[in-house]
Amino acid sequence: MPSSSGEEVKRARAPCEVFAKSGSEREDRRSHPLGTVPVMATKVQITFDAHDAPALAGWWAALLGYEVEDHHDLVAGLLEQGVVTDDQVSRIDGRLGFAGVATAVDPEGIAPRLFVQEVPEDKVAKNRLHLDVPIGDEALEAAVERVTGLGASLVEFREHPGERWAVMQDPEGNEFCLH
Repeated sequence: MPSSSGEEVKRARAPCEVFAKSGSEREDRRSHPLGTVPVMATKVQITFDAHDAPALAGWWAALLGYEVEDHHDLVAGLLEQGVVTDDQVSRIDGRLGFAGVATAVDPEGIAPRLFVQEVPEDKVAKNRLHLDVPIGDEALEAAVERVTGLGASLVEFREHPGERWAVMQDPEGNEFCLH
C-alpha cells in the first residue's frame, strides 16, 4: 500500500486474513461494496460461559464425541519460564491447565473447537444463539433420554410441519436442540 510520500508501506495483517490463507498461500478475496476485501475465517470456535469450565467442556466432549484438550505440557513450560503464575493455573487429576478455562476439540479436526470460560454470574436469559445437535437415525425420545442421562434437561418438544425436535439445556443451562 503506498504511503502519502509514495513509498510502499507494508500493512499489518488482520487475523481474518491469516485464517483465510489457503494451502497455496494466496489470499481469497471477494468483491465488496467498499472494494475487494479478504474472506473472513471459516473456522470458528464456539465459546460457552460456565461456573465450572472443565466439567462443562467434558460434558460437551462426551455429547459430541470430542476430546478435552490437554494443556499440561504447555502450561508446565509456561510456569517454568515464569510466563504464568500458580494463580493462573489449575490442577485437575494431576494435570495442569489454564485456570478458569477448558477446551474440547473434534478429534478429526473438522468441527468447531469449544472454549469454555468461567464467569461469576448465572445465566439469566434465553440464549440468542444455540447449537443444533443432529441425532441421526436415533429416535428423538431415545436421544432425549440418553442426553438427559448425561446431565442435560429437557425444556420441551417442538414441532413444525414435517419436523420435530427437542429443546434441551446443558448442565449449566445453555440451550441446544436435538433434531
